[in-house]
Amino acid sequence: MVLLALHVLASAACQQESEWVELRFHRVHLRNGNFIDGQLLKDTAVEVVLKMKYGNMAIRRDQIDFLEFVKMKSLLDKPIIEKNPPRGPTPASGGTSQPPIPAALDTPSNVREQIDAIVAKLKAAPPGSKKFPIEELRALGEEGALYLVSRFKELPLDLQGSAATALSILKFPKTIPIIEGLLGDPDPRVRATAAMALGFMGEAERSRYLKPMLRDPDSEVRGIILGMLSGAQDKEWFDPVSELCGDADPNVRSQANQIALRLAIEYKLQEVYLRLLADLVRRTGDEVRIDLAGMIGSLGRLEAWTLLTPLLNESEPRLRAAAAMSLARLGAPESGPDILAQVPRERERTVRVQLAGAVQRLRLRKAVRPLIDWLSDSDDEIRKTAASTLSSLTAQKFGLDRDQWQAWADASGE
Repeated sequence: MVLLALHVLASAACQQESEWVELRFHRVHLRNGNFIDGQLLKDTAVEVVLKMKYGNMAIRRDQIDFLEFVKMKSLLDKPIIEKNPPRGPTPASGGTSQPPIPAALDTPSNVREQIDAIVAKLKAAPPGSKKFPIEELRALGEEGALYLVSRFKELPLDLQGSAATALSILKFPKTIPIIEGLLGDPDPRVRATAAMALGFMGEAERSRYLKPMLRDPDSEVRGIILGMLSGAQDKEWFDPVSELCGDADPNVRSQANQIALRLAIEYKLQEVYLRLLADLVRRTGDEVRIDLAGMIGSLGRLEAWTLLTPLLNESEPRLRAAAAMSLARLGAPESGPDILAQVPRERERTVRVQLAGAVQRLRLRKAVRPLIDWLSDSDDEIRKTAASTLSSLTAQKFGLDRDQWQAWADASGE
């Protein structure tokens, strides 16, 4: 009986061995600790594209830790693994690097028809009402969600955002790797909405998918991701967001600074944030420094005056004005001599207005004489600013009459 059992087992093993087809696949290890298996279609310095059961996936190189090629010759042999194998085929010269839309050919026709009908209805809907019906999609199951993802790139931008919201609520597991593939899409709007779909699935997903997208080469994508983080409460976001505080795009750096400032105040990181701004003020161009000079005043750190007073000597008037405005907000007494030195030599209207504000905040009586000189300016706004500031400092009411102000100053020894 034992011999018979052994013979049966041996025969079964031989049959399995004879039917075995050598298995070969590539395994992409991601930097977040996950891995993805598939057949390698393309491997370039920019991305790796795998063929998978539910479609093709493009994975950006900066998301990859390393690549393995796995071969299994039989059930009894250990798999042969080659780390970082040579790069696979690339598109022919003149071809596109854009990965194909995931195929959904096996989706039942009734499911495709219902999704297509929903999309057609939403395209015709008035703005503000283009929301995918969550429960209808849920009833169509994972097949419906996969088909919606396959149509994702052809949707208008407003419907892409709505689809991303719906997919983030449904959280069907098989859609996630395909949406991940869209993070490397050549179209920045597709990357942004894919990140939105993944980022809204939960806090862990938000951290995993949105942080890398903050380094996206397209400023529109960076801005959209920062918009998703506008209410971020976790301290972990301070570092990645603060990296964009000196971004070349004004919208991006404005959003980044607003978030970073809020988190700095909430977690008592003002000193860290101030050091960051100090570094950026030293090494960035005027357009960036103008914004940063304004942000420095928002911190309320009196010691920051040392970063601002050198900017009063810069050639760009808007930068001088931003520095003077922040000095007025801080009100650090130590900045008084530098402000007083700038008042008589400043000629630009916008800068003079901000300097006058700083003079009033610090009660700089030594500014009386140069302010009286401003009353001779041809610009009505400058004369009015000078008169208002003089009245604030001295409690005198001589209006725009320069002679009366001069007589009073001589008599009072100002």
